[in-house]
Amino acid sequence: MTESSIDILRQSGYDLWLLVCVFASLVLLVYAAFGRVWLRPSGIIVLPLIAAGVCGTAIIAIVPRFQTPFVGLFWTFIQLSILSATFYLNLHSQLGTLRMSILLAMRVV
Repeated sequence: MTESSIDILRQSGYDLWLLVCVFASLVLLVYAAFGRVWLRPSGIIVLPLIAAGVCGTAIIAIVPRFQTPFVGLFWTFIQLSILSATFYLNLHSQLGTLRMSILLAMRVV
């Protein structure tokens, strides 16, 4: 193999990154529905994050032109960051803002 490529996630049919993003979106939707996020103080932040993750993944899944390796690399990182931030915001009452921010920064970076 003499050429380099970032197509390490290329599969036959659908790309693996797209399936990861779809499953992450499903987790966000289930969490929003059953976790009753709108009743919590962090719901003001969590609901727009969930909406951005689900809508972004839906747009990328619908438009074939967006299903490229570069978009996949970028959106998978964003989607998993949204997923982490959503669940770390649950810990705000136990950890406080500083500790939660440090945990989230370590997770994302």
